[in-house]
Amino acid sequence: MKRILLLLIVFACVVSFFDLESIFAQQVPTKLTKQERIAALQIPEEDLKKLSTEELLDRCLEYPYLGDLIFVENIPLIFPYIIESFNGLTELFSNRDDAGIVLLNKLYAVGIIIYEGNLTGIEKCEIEFKYYYLILFLAQDEMLQQLRGSERIILEELEDKFHQIGKYKLDKIGAKIIYNSIPMNFFGYAMVQYLNSIKYDKFVKFKENNLEIRNMLQGFNINFLTSGTFSALLEIINEFNTIK
Repeated sequence: MKRILLLLIVFACVVSFFDLESIFAQQVPTKLTKQERIAALQIPEEDLKKLSTEELLDRCLEYPYLGDLIFVENIPLIFPYIIESFNGLTELFSNRDDAGIVLLNKLYAVGIIIYEGNLTGIEKCEIEFKYYYLILFLAQDEMLQQLRGSERIILEELEDKFHQIGKYKLDKIGAKIIYNSIPMNFFGYAMVQYLNSIKYDKFVKFKENNLEIRNMLQGFNINFLTSGTFSALLEIINEFNTIK
């Protein structure tokens, strides 16, 4: 079943990644090996330090090989290698003390574009993936440390945007697969990371009795959470967010 779901996601993602070669064509010569392309995509060192964190984040979100994250189950295992493969990501996660707040501001800005902007289906799909990458970035330990005390703000944002995504009326089956499955993967991972970081008592008790959550936190994978687990997470977040 899991293999079938992943194959369906691959099929669905083609609609938004069909122009990947055109992205490469704009940035680097296309007749190169993957390693040669990665090398050609690096930001020149003399330019890297001159970029503001906002500019750096925009460059990172355009890195084509972030798309690899959509096609793997074990994102916590693969993501560090993707960071190492691009000096822009390495700079963002290692040397920018304001990266957390910049990421959070970008998350809000992209969310507004998605839900209030006038976008075509393809444009909406592409910017949704950027939104998922931002969620993944925010859920990393480097950003968790920077954003101590902001957990409620982020959890409110994740809960709100997940519910909004769930209200989409999409015509194509492939798009429905993307919007139903990938958000649960990325949103669930970020929600678990933030609830665990604050050690909220209701989540601690829930974690003790839920193998899916324990496996996720141990970094085995961020497989799609079952609907029961995801619903329970949303209830915990909603309760946490209502505490004054």
